[in-house]
Amino acid sequence: MSKKVRCNAIWISEHNQVVRQVLRKSEKENTKVYYVTGNHDEFLRDYISEHSFIMGNIEVVDEAFYETAKGEKVWIVHGDDYDGVTRHHRWVAIAGDIGYNFLLRAAKTIYISICYIDISLIFPCFDFFSVRIFFIEIFNMVVQKHTKHYLY
Repeated sequence: MSKKVRCNAIWISEHNQVVRQVLRKSEKENTKVYYVTGNHDEFLRDYISEHSFIMGNIEVVDEAFYETAKGEKVWIVHGDDYDGVTRHHRWVAIAGDIGYNFLLRAAKTIYISICYIDISLIFPCFDFFSVRIFFIEIFNMVVQKHTKHYLY
């Protein structure tokens, strides 16, 4: 069912199905596919800043643009570019990721061990960090401002 990709990542079979479908469309239907880099792809960002990275109809990019049939512009970008923590304080992002994964595993273990009673220990822990809402709002405002400036 699932395969261990690295020490703390799980790759489930449904992910394979999505990747296969995208690759099939790229090859058989000649569909252009953009792989937008994110915070786990720093090595690719460094590479594509100096070189094109195109494999058939698949291109690795930092951002992509799309125009819908109605003429609406869509800007596709990974949000980590606008997250000050992941961009400028990498150690905080790593510590947060470790803590988040620990909470998920602990909640899953407790959930399983008490016969699937519908509880979660994760949400009270997240509520403790309610400041996150403030940062999410700032993040949204920055991205919206950039989008309006960038696309219009």
